[in-house]
Amino acid sequence: MAKVFISSCDLQAPHAAALIRRLEEEDFKVIHSPLDLDGKLWGDVRYGGSCVKSLEGTDIFIVVITESWENSTSMKQELMEGVNCLNTGEVQRLYFYNPENRDIERFRHFHTIGMEPRLMLKERLPDKLDELVGVLKKRLA
Repeated sequence: MAKVFISSCDLQAPHAAALIRRLEEEDFKVIHSPLDLDGKLWGDVRYGGSCVKSLEGTDIFIVVITESWENSTSMKQELMEGVNCLNTGEVQRLYFYNPENRDIERFRHFHTIGMEPRLMLKERLPDKLDELVGVLKKRLA
């Protein structure tokens, strides 16, 4: 069973919640912040090590773009951890899911701290969940 880490600042957003449900229905093991591998809240020390620990053994890292994603320091940190894990081979793929077509070029918060989301978020997943699941299964085969 493939392990997928979902990075989203609003897991209750309709498209984020639908993605998680669908992946679980397809037998993916879904991990998302702010929960660790045991399903416990990370608490105040959110990025002291819990995020990195949760990423261990992750096959796919998916950034779900939501309304306030660009203003979230936590999302910046998760993205940086995901990119680091991709670069070291700990994560096989890093995708982004943006069915609302939010403009990631305007994410000023990321630019002011020296991050270019367009350089880090290179592989976009299809908006339709059937196609998205097909892409993930094909890449893992």
